[in-house]
Amino acid sequence: MIPGKGVVADFDRDGVDDFVQGLDFNEISSVFDPYKPNAPVLSVANGTYFITIGEITMPVVATVGGTGKAAQLFLVRVPVTDTADHLSQGNYVAPLEFDERDGSWKLFNPSAWYDDSGNPRFDASSSASDVAEDNTSSFAKDCASCHVEAVRDLRQTAAGEWVDTPFPATLVPPGDPGYVDTNHDGLLDVVNVQCEACHGPGSAHILGAGDPAKIVNPADLDTAEANQLCGQCHCDQQGAGTEHPAVTVCPAGAHTDTQADVASELAEERAGQTPDDVIHGEDAENCIACHGPTAVMANGGMSETDALGYFFTTENGAFTSETVPDHTSTWPSVACTVCHNQHGADTPELFDSTSGQYKTVAGTAELCGQCHGNLRFPDTDHLTYNQWAASPHGNTQDDVAAELSEERVGQTPDDVVHGDDAENCIACHGPGAVLANGGMTESQALGYFFTTTDGAFSDATVSNHSAEWPDVSCVSCHDQHDPAAPAYFNSLTRRHEPKSASELCGQCHGSLRFEDTDHLTYDAWKISRHSATQDDVASELAEERAGQTPEEVIHGDDAENCIACHGPTAVLANGGMTEVQALDYFFTTTDGTFDSSTTIQHASEWPNVSCTACHDQHDPSHPAYFNSSTGEHVAMGANQLCGQCHGNLRFPDTDHLSYNMELGTGGVGVPNQTTMPGAGCTDCHMYADDVDGSNSSMYHGHSWAITVKNPDGSETVSCTHCHSSIVTDDDYKIVLDLWRQNFQVVDSVTKQNVAAAEAALEGIDNPDLEAKLAAAQHNLDFAESDESGGFHNHLYLMSLLFKADSDATEILTELGK
Repeated sequence: MIPGKGVVADFDRDGVDDFVQGLDFNEISSVFDPYKPNAPVLSVANGTYFITIGEITMPVVATVGGTGKAAQLFLVRVPVTDTADHLSQGNYVAPLEFDERDGSWKLFNPSAWYDDSGNPRFDASSSASDVAEDNTSSFAKDCASCHVEAVRDLRQTAAGEWVDTPFPATLVPPGDPGYVDTNHDGLLDVVNVQCEACHGPGSAHILGAGDPAKIVNPADLDTAEANQLCGQCHCDQQGAGTEHPAVTVCPAGAHTDTQADVASELAEERAGQTPDDVIHGEDAENCIACHGPTAVMANGGMSETDALGYFFTTENGAFTSETVPDHTSTWPSVACTVCHNQHGADTPELFDSTSGQYKTVAGTAELCGQCHGNLRFPDTDHLTYNQWAASPHGNTQDDVAAELSEERVGQTPDDVVHGDDAENCIACHGPGAVLANGGMTESQALGYFFTTTDGAFSDATVSNHSAEWPDVSCVSCHDQHDPAAPAYFNSLTRRHEPKSASELCGQCHGSLRFEDTDHLTYDAWKISRHSATQDDVASELAEERAGQTPEEVIHGDDAENCIACHGPTAVLANGGMTEVQALDYFFTTTDGTFDSSTTIQHASEWPNVSCTACHDQHDPSHPAYFNSSTGEHVAMGANQLCGQCHGNLRFPDTDHLSYNMELGTGGVGVPNQTTMPGAGCTDCHMYADDVDGSNSSMYHGHSWAITVKNPDGSETVSCTHCHSSIVTDDDYKIVLDLWRQNFQVVDSVTKQNVAAAEAALEGIDNPDLEAKLAAAQHNLDFAESDESGGFHNHLYLMSLLFKADSDATEILTELGK
């Protein structure tokens, strides 16, 4: 019952392992109920552990796992009729695993042991060939390559069983369970992941008096080889997905290709400087420390300064505008061993290129903050970590504690996570918490990070183990092995799930993860026009831009940057693109130009006006506009954010001027005026009431509608927030309809008169009347550029029309028309 020293299975936590206790799954309710009366039975006899399924009792040869980190599996031999000792020659993984994180028994590949009817595949009459043919849990075939130090021989017997023969062990410490006889030849074998798994056979190295050329030094491997060394066991090479807790996606993205970026920066910003100037000078920037820390281990070992000079070309010892990468085959980029000590713990550790040693960090966020924040270099301008640390996402524990002490008094952690009125606080407020303390379930994490009294929360509940609490950390939203693409960390499965940016937000700020949540910001966005923009762009391209290339649409004489306002983060798709490339990627062309048949494409990747179009995900509480030209967020006020696309703040010559209309300025000969002084875009379009259970409160304004229909059929109207005279749903509709009707009538008359004035002036040289006509056209165009149909700043809007109509009428009168 000691982790790492054999069987640790003890589901009832009585201190006696379940084999010694004789656990019979036929006698209890469990995941093995479908297999009764042939569910597994555990036992011990004469010091040997056994698992019985139906007619066969199988000796346990070895365990896999049992360190408290994940699950413990059991290797067994199957009784057969045709071998010398009447046991299979191969070892097979039994159909059950003990989950050390929550203390429960789970199924493991039961189809290898039971048929579709739930009956055992093997009985007392089974032969070795029967087992070889029907059992898909062969340890030698499927597991040994990673779980055994070195396989000397891997073969199939005449019966078809797979058998692995490791190297025999010598100098085995007495009682060490890490050495077992896996091939049943009477000799203990070298198993587990030991030195030679990564460094290769050591015999030639030893016989060569420690000759370094006769052993594999990972520092001498190129980036691909170094990552492949880890990836041969820890990387899902086929991309098919795996539930194995130690296998993740293959490293990809920016971390695997950093040398070219460093070279560009040296050539553009450091010409004339020596490597020592760059690393230690007045305006120092330690490129090695963050872009390739283990580079100091290459070429026999170097300082950071020497590494910079080795991996990037210089002329007379200084970088120039022609500096390029050098010795690219051994440049490590940000390899696996930058964040993982291959000889040490499962927890993240940073390789410090200055000391050449690993540095313990508090968690993954602090690890990321070494280079994506100022934890390593206080004067850096890479402050993503710092933004996060100051945001609500970086400070979630006290909020959870307050809610537990106010609303969950008397409930156990399991009640909170799985009870009738369940609320999984871990999943959204600190999903990485399940990785702390050696690994835990969500319920265990809740009990670990928040105090209880006699196992239940009370009004005195507060935060606990705060130094280990992860908040909504970097790896909650990024798979650290492919960090560029958003990925949601599911605290239940402990796996990352790739998502779009909006879907990622919608896991917790919407109903994507928990259908009965009252956080429905994402759901509100989904029913808004902001979430359905691609078809509109396609229609406009087909109707108004036929014959134009994407470049002409974005940058031509009559340019209109469709990407910037209809899907700004589209430039992040497909590995990163320009706005022109994004337009071409998301909309079809014929011979490189749009035509009347242009339609949408790659629709699943189109972001619409997503969450991150208006929020910097690393500081989401403050509005920030994502500029698709620069690829950067720009912090600004909410009204200014709206004005980027619903006004002329981003594009001065736009005809979408609702923001400008609300300001009440810009008309010619029309006094500035605001109908509702002090009211901004979000006061009307993002109003949220404080009525518990109303859609208005749950949507948080992200439908952008001034009316929100509630589950009980009632409507919440933003107008009532300021106008107490509006007491019924019909009151505001009367006002809106009246204003819009007035606008439509006056607009129709004004357009006719302005058009008539323009026709009357044709061929006449009268600068005064031409200026009056220009003013009339400007005011008419301005009024019609408002997107509300006559509602925004109604008094000012009508003044524009009246002035335009007056000027046009004066022109017609003066010309005798």
